Amino acid sequence: MSLLFAALATAQPSFETASIKLNVTGDRSSFTRRGVDSLALQNWPLRDIVLKAYDLENYALEAPDWLASRNFDINAKAAGTITEGELRQMLQSLLKDRFQLKSHVAQKELRAYVLLPTKGGPKLSAAHEK
Repeated sequence: MSLLFAALATAQPSFETASIKLNVTGDRSSFTRRGVDSLALQNWPLRDIVLKAYDLENYALEAPDWLASRNFDINAKAAGTITEGELRQMLQSLLKDRFQLKSHVAQKELRAYVLLPTKGGPKLSAAHEK
């Protein structure tokens, strides 16, 4: 009995209904409509849907190039009001169910620049107007 309870407690929320269609219009514009219990994405690249679902920046996702070249229309409705965090979890469930998406977290070294003030503090002065 406790094992069943644990499995139910960790189940990821999902949309009550969802429609996903490949967008073949060739149009470059896209839009998003978010209701308290719904989400509509039109002409979104699959890569952007993954970024939204996992709340990632573009540089943080390593994926095949074709993810950016296939656009989809998604219309989804939840059973009730949902938060932004629940929406992301529901999108993750949708990607796993419909696209068989598998993901893992990995650490990666990146080059970065850090700007630090000198010991005596910044030496900036006001710009002079001409």
